Amino acid sequence: MGTKEGIYKIVYVALERLNAYSFQNLARDIKISMVTIDEAHCISQWRLDFRPYYKEIPEFIKTLSNRPIASAYTATATKEVVEEIIKLIELQNPVKSIIGFDRPNLFYQVVKTSDQYSYRIMIRGSNRSAIFYEKRKR
Repeated sequence: MGTKEGIYKIVYVALERLNAYSFQNLARDIKISMVTIDEAHCISQWRLDFRPYYKEIPEFIKTLSNRPIASAYTATATKEVVEEIIKLIELQNPVKSIIGFDRPNLFYQVVKTSDQYSYRIMIRGSNRSAIFYEKRKR
C-alpha cells in the first residue's frame, strides 16, 4: 500500500531522486497532479554552483505522460530570473505574485576573497543562523 494506491496526497522528493530509476518508474505509474518547486531561483541563478539537480526539474516534468500543474516559488528572483524560470519550466500563462525583496529579518553581506575571481555571500537571519555561498567567476 502506498503511493500507487492513492493513499498519499503529497509526496516530497529531494531533487537528487528525480534521476533515480525507481522514482522515475513510480512517476510513470501514478498520476501526478502538481509539481511544486521551492527555491525556484536555483533553476536559473545558482543551479550549477549550488544544487545542480535543479536543472533536472524541467526535464523530469517533460517525461510525465500527463503534464501536471507546475508551480514555482522563490523569494529572491529578479524579473530576469522569473522570466527564465517561466521559460525553463514552460509555464503557460502563469500567475505572478511579486512582493519585493525587503526582508527585514535578513542581513546580506558580500565578501571579497583573496582570490580575485571569487566572492562569498553571507545571508544571516535574525536567529543568528547563516547561509554562505561561494561564487567563482569563470
